Amino acid sequence: MAKKIIIITDSCCNFTEQEQQQMGVSSIASRIRVGNKVFRETDATERMKIAQMIHQGNVTPVLLHPSSEEVFQVYSLLYSEFDNVLSIHLSSHLSPNYSEAKKAQLLLYDTHIEVVDSLLAEPSLQMVIQYVSHMVSKKETFQTILTELPSIKKYFQSFLITHQLKFMRTNIDSSYITGLSLFKKNPYHLFSFENGTPHFIAKTSFNELEVRFIESISPHLINETTQITILYSLDMEKAKVLEKVIQGKLKVASITLRPMSLSSIARYGTESLLVGLSSLPNTPFSWSEQIDE
Repeated sequence: MAKKIIIITDSCCNFTEQEQQQMGVSSIASRIRVGNKVFRETDATERMKIAQMIHQGNVTPVLLHPSSEEVFQVYSLLYSEFDNVLSIHLSSHLSPNYSEAKKAQLLLYDTHIEVVDSLLAEPSLQMVIQYVSHMVSKKETFQTILTELPSIKKYFQSFLITHQLKFMRTNIDSSYITGLSLFKKNPYHLFSFENGTPHFIAKTSFNELEVRFIESISPHLINETTQITILYSLDMEKAKVLEKVIQGKLKVASITLRPMSLSSIARYGTESLLVGLSSLPNTPFSWSEQIDE
């Protein structure tokens, strides 16, 4: 009999409850402080309302990450039900969740818990979680999954487009960010994520950044099997514009638009876009497009 495996990840992946059930995934929730109010990321129905509050109030939210004690509680509830726990987290250069999970793991040292620093940004992490879920469904062994994880990162690339740099300055360790403008009126900035760290590429108008974005994609990631995910915050129209640009310039298998998580909005801005590409062979990705009303 195959051993049961549970996948744990960060709530920034923004999976729906149905998706989590289908994939065998559990999420550890972050919280967001806006002024004197604190919101849990798990409340997806309030996402748009909270994002609008942040945008209209011109406030910079503060991310409150789960502590090791909170992660320990999640592990404690699950490890007795499963033979193995695979805890895969957002890049440690973007969030302290991985380090907190490692502390929690030490408190349960006699259990089969593996904690992984994905060194990936949100859109790529989403795809990796779905891929690992597919491996679990195929009854791959826990060791096989752990062995394959480091080798698949080369098939992923992520980008960020934002003009709200104060969000990044507030919620990402500044030592991991390059190229932030000192101008008060910032144009759009394009970053790529290299080894889980945002690297500045260019700053200019949104239309000109579209061209730089296409030029910055690694050539080996573009083929007829490439799948692209665009995560949008409040500015869905710009996501649709970018989708059309990609369709006109590149021949890829699919482009999917999905709403950005509340913690990602807090990290990058209410008008930001995240783009993830995957050319992983024989991928099972089948996102249903999610459009906020």
